[in-house]
Amino acid sequence: MINAWVRERFALTALEYPIPARSNRLDFMLGALTLVALTLLGVTGIVLTQFYDPAPLGARESVRYVITSLPLVSLVRDIHVWSATGAIALVFTHLAAVFWRRGFRRPREGSARPHDGWRAGRRYRRM
Repeated sequence: MINAWVRERFALTALEYPIPARSNRLDFMLGALTLVALTLLGVTGIVLTQFYDPAPLGARESVRYVITSLPLVSLVRDIHVWSATGAIALVFTHLAAVFWRRGFRRPREGSARPHDGWRAGRRYRRM
């Protein structure tokens, strides 16, 4: 009874649809991989911010301290650099894959109308 209520309340039955076998290929996962890379970039950036001194006289020394003295934070810095490089490569690869598959045609052309971003920006600016 509770299970049926939870499934109805959270619309979990909407998730029960067949997934095509072709969607398990790498070119269909590029959007999720980009999200993972950007999430890693954000998390590691927050960690690195704790050790960075933005003062003109202390910036170089704080980066040198992270690179030479803190082995675990040096690993976090390496993950940050690689996820930044990967995010850029994945964004452009995802863009190329969407255009190659023509993923912008019906029924998806209405999901990203060109002026929605501008309207949202104007609404946000008014707040």
